[in-house]
Amino acid sequence: MRYTTVEVELDHGRVWPRGAVTLPTKAHALLTVLEPNGDTAGPATGATGAGLRRFLSTPDFALTPEQFRASMEADVFEQ
Repeated sequence: MRYTTVEVELDHGRVWPRGAVTLPTKAHALLTVLEPNGDTAGPATGATGAGLRRFLSTPDFALTPEQFRASMEADVFEQ
């Protein structure tokens, strides 16, 4: 699978390529909406936001050299 990132304009729910880029006639895409003027969205709220903040604020746990080596060699898709 190949990914291509293009800059687009949104106008009343329609997507328009910005610049000399041509969009495919039909495709599946992911869209990231950027906040105007470079502002970032506020922190997540609610139960999900609190859990994510708690997870991100916990310190990393130490691995032994054997555990680290095993984690680098593991194939997460083999199950």
